[in-house]
Amino acid sequence: MNLRAGDGGVQSADSAMVPASTNVPASGLMSRAGLGWMAAFARRRPFVALFGLIVLSNVTGTYFNFAYNNLLIVRGILNERQAEVF
Repeated sequence: MNLRAGDGGVQSADSAMVPASTNVPASGLMSRAGLGWMAAFARRRPFVALFGLIVLSNVTGTYFNFAYNNLLIVRGILNERQAEVF
């Protein structure tokens, strides 16, 4: 690994494209955004966190699907009798 001096200290040649000012730990970035508790939970219980993200994704997709179908199909295309059945 080739090391060279940069603006923010010693950097590898591979990370030369990244400015030295971005060398902030990920935990610092997440705590500033208010997501530190989520990152800590994901580190302690990764499978539970992944399961929660999967469920959240599916619930969001389901809500979007119902809203989309209601707006474009039920209100847009179907007549009143068809809308009652649908």
